[in-house]
Amino acid sequence: MNTDLWVVLADSERGHWEYLPRQSIGPLRFGMERQEAITAMGEHGLTAAQEDLGLWCDGKRAQWRVEFRRTTSHYLDRAVAKCYFVEGVGLSCVLVDGLCGPQVTHEGIRLVGRVPSELDQEMEAYALETARESGSTARETSTATAL
Repeated sequence: MNTDLWVVLADSERGHWEYLPRQSIGPLRFGMERQEAITAMGEHGLTAAQEDLGLWCDGKRAQWRVEFRRTTSHYLDRAVAKCYFVEGVGLSCVLVDGLCGPQVTHEGIRLVGRVPSELDQEMEAYALETARESGSTARETSTATAL
């Protein structure tokens, strides 16, 4: 087992997912039920480990975390993604592992496994260009993209 915590998986060894704000990330759709996500990720060769996180802040709805890992042995034994679900809401959050998770792109911009300052510059340029095209302000565009 590799104990180097900063080994980053090469893009050629990663899955490739597209992020659509407020809609989907790779095979996952925001709002989908936990079992649907487990099935979808299983079709991509990932196994699921589920954890009941107790009741959500309203005290009435259960919340769950599901960690997805590769089914084949890999030198980076980490979850490639962690998903959070709320009963009655479905999938509400996806955390992709920056070291060994899939490469996620939005509008051609690589979002995972790269230097944060480079990503910041590219996202800012994207927000400014999108704002020019739509006639909105860059602040409105960058906020909508982040969501």
